[in-house]
Amino acid sequence: MLASLETSGVPLIERRYSRGEHAYMRGDPDEGLWFLLEGTMEVYKLYGAFSKATVRLLDGSGLFGEPSLRCAGRHRDSAEALSACRVAKVLKVPLLRHLSEDSSCAPALLQAFAECAEEREAAVQRLLERKVDSRLACLLLKLAERASGRRVAGGGD
Repeated sequence: MLASLETSGVPLIERRYSRGEHAYMRGDPDEGLWFLLEGTMEVYKLYGAFSKATVRLLDGSGLFGEPSLRCAGRHRDSAEALSACRVAKVLKVPLLRHLSEDSSCAPALLQAFAECAEEREAAVQRLLERKVDSRLACLLLKLAERASGRRVAGGGD
């Protein structure tokens, strides 16, 4: 899929990261979709003073970042290389423009989004097993706020 996008003129930014380097951090602008090409990448969310929860662990390949075709503002998680990594970033604006003209790579992109959603669902299941019901309730309220665009009672920050 990435080769097809590149041949179609969609810009790809390829970069290597050493162990411990971040592809992006929570709060960085969300401008692209990230694809792991080599290595191991951990996507995590910070909570509390110094705690983090691994949301996804990618090994060798996979989509990460905000799984949307539109720039969503800022990243809600962080991505750190656990080994030497090679990644490709596809900017969302040119990608969306390309998809409106040529949808041939849409099935592969949808598959990558589906895999991302399945892994996030599995992460929620792991949290449920740890009896983090109150944290999950807060997360669901925040998701409801985000989807509706307005404040939900009890949502907190």
